[in-house]
Formats: sequence, C-alpha cells, structure tokens
Amino acid sequence: DRSYRLAFTPVAFDEASGSLTLGDCTLMEESVGSVRELFRTNTVVRGGEYTVLAATGASPRLLVVRVVPQ
Repeated sequence: DRSYRLAFTPVAFDEASGSLTLGDCTLMEESVGSVRELFRTNTVVRGGEYTVLAATGASPRLLVVRVVPQ
C-alpha cells in the first residue's frame, strides 16, 4: 500500500535540443500516514532519451523518466 510521487520545478527548456532542466526534482514514497523523501536533485532530461533517477540504500528505488517532445 505504497505510492510514489515525483515533483519537480521546470527551470529551462532548450527547444533546439529538446532538453528540459529540472530543479528541486524530488521522489517521495507515501504510505498510510507517512511521506518519506527518497531523493532530491537537479537534473537535465533530454527529449526522446531515458533518464534514470535512483535512490540507494537498503531498498534501492529506480525511476526511469522519458520526455517526449510534442
């Protein structure tokens, strides 16, 4: 009964490369009555490419993000 929430702030978009700069990119794990931050970072995701975000530790979590320009 856990869920995950990805939150971020878009900072800049480069139309030529399809790159999106994300600030304050945070992955949180939510369960009944609690929220735990797994990681917080700044990153750049590129259009059409996969970006792997990870939280290490006893129970590693991997999140794969793909931006598809429209």
